[in-house]
Amino acid sequence: MVLMDHTGTKIGATLWQELFPEFEPKLRCGGAYVIQNAKVVDTHFDYKVSAIKYLVYFVKTTSVKEVDRPEIPPNVHAITSFADIILGVAKPDTLVDIVGVIAKVIERKTVNPTYIVTVKLRDNSHVEIIMTVWEEYALQLDDAIEKNHFVQKPLVVMLTLAKIKETKDKYPLSVQNIKHGSKLYVNGDKNEIQQFHDSLRVPFYIGALDDDGGVSQSQSTQNCQDKFLHNVQIVSFGEIKTLRQDCYCLTVGTVDEVMIDTPWSYDSCPYCTTTFDPLKIGAACRSCQNHVTHTIPR
Repeated sequence: MVLMDHTGTKIGATLWQELFPEFEPKLRCGGAYVIQNAKVVDTHFDYKVSAIKYLVYFVKTTSVKEVDRPEIPPNVHAITSFADIILGVAKPDTLVDIVGVIAKVIERKTVNPTYIVTVKLRDNSHVEIIMTVWEEYALQLDDAIEKNHFVQKPLVVMLTLAKIKETKDKYPLSVQNIKHGSKLYVNGDKNEIQQFHDSLRVPFYIGALDDDGGVSQSQSTQNCQDKFLHNVQIVSFGEIKTLRQDCYCLTVGTVDEVMIDTPWSYDSCPYCTTTFDPLKIGAACRSCQNHVTHTIPR
């Protein structure tokens, strides 16, 4: 767990596995609590959630009580600059929050586990860093990249509680998600993403590829369409069923009817493709953690 006070300062917390059934129903993400009789110990984990070298340890005598403390925000993200990561100002044993725009897609492996997507991120100072995400994070990012081929907008990414992987052998310095705890946001309504969008002034990847593997903001939409249509395979609806391998093709048709109640349609989170029950509008998506105000049929 990660605990945060009213100043935004964070500290890691943990508990014995046998205490999970007792504390799990008492704690919720975003809630404010008075915690009593907890131990504070030196942390021996590989990564800390902040520069604080201690860990809050829940024991059998620990008690928690939820309280109304509006001065404590739900979360505060202290964005670490790419320059600080590269120069070593940000320590490799401390998790970081980062935000940047995708400048290049390096690898997308989402056919069979282990899923992995690697991209190059660029900040507004033109500093670049490699980001690798795994498993469900890779599927989430890959889905956003795939959808952006036609939307052609900047993909601003925020990864929280990311670990810094130092240069080793042929592998360059990079940031990666941790298995439990990191959150990945792509073009969501987070303040940090909106602020980056508003001040965006660097070239970015939007789906079509040039010699360097990316497309700059200055290139026109028409140019991207020309690249896509050049030597594209045109396939009719009848021919789709004869395809024997995955491919990109062009199919043109007219929407005749939208059948919402058919088994192949489902309601999803508007920020990702995860199924979302319309009766739970107002709650957070279990995958991307964005606040859901409406669903999208898919």
